Amino acid sequence: MTVYDKGWSVHRTFGLRREWVQLYLERPDDWMDQGHLGNKQVDALARWLRTTGLLDSNGRETFLCAHARAAGPDDSLVWQLLWAHCALGFATAHWYVRQCSPSTQQTTIELAKALQGFHPALSYRTCYDAILELVGLLERTPIGRELGQGEVFPGSPRLVKRWGLSNPSPGALLYASVRLGQGQGRMTLGLDEDLTWPWIIFGCDRDDALITLATLCQPWGRYEMAN
Repeated sequence: MTVYDKGWSVHRTFGLRREWVQLYLERPDDWMDQGHLGNKQVDALARWLRTTGLLDSNGRETFLCAHARAAGPDDSLVWQLLWAHCALGFATAHWYVRQCSPSTQQTTIELAKALQGFHPALSYRTCYDAILELVGLLERTPIGRELGQGEVFPGSPRLVKRWGLSNPSPGALLYASVRLGQGQGRMTLGLDEDLTWPWIIFGCDRDDALITLATLCQPWGRYEMAN
């Protein structure tokens, strides 16, 4: 079982919120005691801090957390990095970016049914709860509308439109590339492989992303064409 086959509803059905990230960044030592969050929300945020890569699996702050604290909770690059981390480590987000290409729209119910159709071993309730977490993340953080990953429109059920981010930051493309290589256990990847590439994560043009990555001139890894 891989990371993409488990952990479908691990945030107590709560999506991440911008103000929660700000609370943690400003009060890392006592955020749980501020009285703003209920017990389930505290549990949800504690898990989201790991899902987004702000904390590692041992609960230690990462370099990403240090960058987010320095840049602030409204910095676009911060949210691009957090989204890349989610797409490569959070099963629901990983499924979403691979199945919902830019310019697609679906209701929360349609998304839950599509997820169950893709993973029939999951119950509909698990799928719906997983979609609630994802849509909450898109609706309550800049990832959804500002980054084009899923603008959420009110209604019953809510409608999610994924536009894509045409010009992600070079730093975000690089981070996604490194995370992808680390997940595969190698830093040379074949472009013919069925992987969750940076352009899939952000919904941008493949060739534009490759040109940007090539100009970075960093020892981050290598993509190769199939022979």
